[in-house]
Amino acid sequence: MTLLQQLWELAEREGQKMGLPAFYAFERIGLRMETLAPSEPGYEATPINTTVFASTGGDGDHFGLLHIDSEVQESSPIVMTIPMDFVNIIVGGNLYEFLCLGYDYGYFALCDLAYKFRNDVIKLPSPDTWVPDCLEDCADYYAEAETYLPVLRRELNLKPWPTVESRLNELQRLYRPLIRLRKDT
Repeated sequence: MTLLQQLWELAEREGQKMGLPAFYAFERIGLRMETLAPSEPGYEATPINTTVFASTGGDGDHFGLLHIDSEVQESSPIVMTIPMDFVNIIVGGNLYEFLCLGYDYGYFALCDLAYKFRNDVIKLPSPDTWVPDCLEDCADYYAEAETYLPVLRRELNLKPWPTVESRLNELQRLYRPLIRLRKDT
């Protein structure tokens, strides 16, 4: 069973407990599950060589599996697309690494990285840690996230990233050149 299948099964189980469809089980932590489909014209910023698997539930921000050899693979890197800013950031070398990046704050907060991303480099105030700028403004969101995140941590054996800035920048160097946009074709 792939990790994506495990994630879906977990979403189905948790959704049933809450009386919600699986799509919405983890929406409160910015991981609204999406039916796998190759990227369709919808947002100009969405790479044409990704398959969207989740969104944050806000402003069209979404996460896609970058195709390797023209298809989704277990080792597909994860691309976060912020369509309103036309930004694409690699946020995991694979699905597991992406899920681990959300260990502390969930996935909605990852959108904050777009404001740290300039000239293909991410610069964080503290290179080994990452705290979203909106932490104080969104205290209620993060308090609620703590009721959902432990399920993912436990069930998927997630671990926090030991270093954030250097790994994010390494991911940009490795995988950003593979991103293909509509305007490139």
